[in-house]
Amino acid sequence: MTAVLRSVPLRRPSSLSAQSLRHLVRITDGITAKVFLTLNELAIDAIRAGAEKITDEAVEAWRPAVDKEAAFS
Repeated sequence: MTAVLRSVPLRRPSSLSAQSLRHLVRITDGITAKVFLTLNELAIDAIRAGAEKITDEAVEAWRPAVDKEAAFS
């Protein structure tokens, strides 16, 4: 996962704690495509906020824009 974080095109390096990495796996159900999608969304949020890096706080606070499963219920 750290290799993926290094490949995200942000100006500052993103270094996440083990707790944040576990949270990321939990919120994405460990599905690779969801992990990449979530990291992309976190990176976009980091750019918009001017942080230019993904932080533990951002991972903990992240919520999907739309709950796709609920939308089709």
